[in-house]
Amino acid sequence: MRLYYPDLLPDCQIELTGEDFNYLKNVLRAGTGSKVSLFDGKGNSAQAVITGVYPNRMTVRTESVSASVETESQLKTVLLQGMLKGQKMDLVVQKAVELGATEIIPVITVRAEVRETRKIDRWKKIAQEAAKQCGRTVTPEISGPLAFKDCIKGFPAGVIFWEGGGYSLKKAGIHKTHAELAVAIGPEGGFTEDEVSLAKESGFCVCSLGPRILRAETAAIAALALVQYQFGDLG
Repeated sequence: MRLYYPDLLPDCQIELTGEDFNYLKNVLRAGTGSKVSLFDGKGNSAQAVITGVYPNRMTVRTESVSASVETESQLKTVLLQGMLKGQKMDLVVQKAVELGATEIIPVITVRAEVRETRKIDRWKKIAQEAAKQCGRTVTPEISGPLAFKDCIKGFPAGVIFWEGGGYSLKKAGIHKTHAELAVAIGPEGGFTEDEVSLAKESGFCVCSLGPRILRAETAAIAALALVQYQFGDLG
């Protein structure tokens, strides 16, 4: 069982309540002396032992804290995701974390039906839970939402996936020497030609995900998997 705790220190007593307490006590039947793994979302992990169980809380003491990046890709991947409706964005955030994204930026595009959101805190919670589930020690940053023209500048390398055509990722001219790669995925309806042209002017390479038109959430998952296979730690 891995739990998130933001401020890990060695030989420190921590109090667990709410969902973490309920899961440990009622699902895992953990008791005094049971071992627990903790991570802080910033690259550190800790082993801890349960020292006390009470009606509505549980205390644990950390035994050691260490920096661990074994589950982090050497490629810093920033997902620029056109805003999606409903639970589609939730799914993209969850899977992007599992596939090694280091930052997720919700993007306002011409065809995005969602123009503003109060779900940033929700997406941060989803990212935290996904990081816990998949063994990551770093929780990706989620910022924004930002206008498309404001979020495509300043990257050493970028790929915009477009159903209107483009290179295959192998022929995109991206090299493994790039430490950071921006990956732009459109909303339902995709990017407009003007947005693609704007991305090209900012140095993005236009790529295709094949002959079939994918749903936006499927495109995000497929693109990140391809990027990690080609340049990251899935190859």
